[in-house]
Amino acid sequence: MTLDITLINNAFSPTHEINDPNKFIGRYEELESLVMGLSTESSFLAIYGLRGIGKSSIAQQIKLIAEGDKILLKKLSLDYLLPKKGFNFMVHLVSCDHFVIDIVSLIKRILLGDDKNESIFSHNKNGEKRVISYKEKEKAIAGIGISILKAGVEGEDETTYENRITDDLIQEFRQALATTQKDNQNKSGLLILIDEFDIIKDKNGFSSLVKSCSSQYIKFGVIGIGEGIEDLVEDHASVGRQINIVQVLPMGERELKQIIITALESINNQIHFDEDVIKEIINIAEGFPYFVHLLGKECLLISFKRKLNIVDLNIFNEVKTSLMKGNIKLTQEFRYTEACRVSPERELLLRLFALSDENNILIEEVYAAAHRFGVSTPSKFMGKLTEKGKIAPILVLSRDSRHVRFSDPILKVYAKKREAIHASNN
Repeated sequence: MTLDITLINNAFSPTHEINDPNKFIGRYEELESLVMGLSTESSFLAIYGLRGIGKSSIAQQIKLIAEGDKILLKKLSLDYLLPKKGFNFMVHLVSCDHFVIDIVSLIKRILLGDDKNESIFSHNKNGEKRVISYKEKEKAIAGIGISILKAGVEGEDETTYENRITDDLIQEFRQALATTQKDNQNKSGLLILIDEFDIIKDKNGFSSLVKSCSSQYIKFGVIGIGEGIEDLVEDHASVGRQINIVQVLPMGERELKQIIITALESINNQIHFDEDVIKEIINIAEGFPYFVHLLGKECLLISFKRKLNIVDLNIFNEVKTSLMKGNIKLTQEFRYTEACRVSPERELLLRLFALSDENNILIEEVYAAAHRFGVSTPSKFMGKLTEKGKIAPILVLSRDSRHVRFSDPILKVYAKKREAIHASNN
């Protein structure tokens, strides 16, 4: 194998989920539970946990498994859970963003798609004609109108439109699912997977939708439902009996190490990592595979550019220093500097929140710590950290307004590692 930059760039994957089952690491129990759910009639799959912990990668693997790929199940010795004929689902994976503000706009995203998501009609005969026909029909349906049609479609301002779940809309969705089933009789079922579900602000009506549309043929699944399932089932408690729920926890040291081993195997071990480097990367990662991929890739690139066959502590410390000084281009770095660059007090407050061992952080405890550092009114500096815009706030207030959590837990870890912008906060 000739080592080139393409192989180096693809060895680690910090910027996207793992699509290749040969590169997927661990998560035995999670996959076992989800495969069992695929075999259960009318089950509803729910994958939740902290952001950046690997939920989307699990979703990609479940998509492949549902479509009939057996590679990962054989690798994990879980292929005994497959039905005799195997799985043969048609899987429609849709990802939410800030344009999907409620269940109406979610239905529209599934039906019509956008630049990044296919329409569910793409699986059907004459798919494009069906989309056009559906749009025209929507314009004519009394009580729905064009405002519902446009809501949630990328490029439109969602605040311009009023969304309402109507019987007609639900009926149209059910009809679309029935058409999809009719056009795909060779498939064992239809699995609709909704990624980044927790982005949706108003989830009212979703559980009822799942309850009314699930069948022997049609299953639903969501990824990224935050800390729990309360928002999911609050409008239809009986859907809780259908849920096959999987919580994705931070990875253990063994699994994190295996990420590095697998990455190096992909380049035929032409570059290797000192054991001390592996230990340091795992320590920084705090259970987040993202940091293993990020630091591993940066170390590998330096070694490759210098024509070295080893990543030693000198190279690792160089990468670690770049991370601490904010010299690695990350979304988290942009958000950190935007929030902290003009306010030493706000930076101190953010770093104190990041130091908490809890995911749901008691505000008054952090305020007390801020007082000890000489910040007399810490609440005055919270606005920038909790303000809502098109990007999720850095800190999300709980319902009781006494706790906050980081909308991006990777930023929480990053804030602990990064050097303070203002020297007094070091």
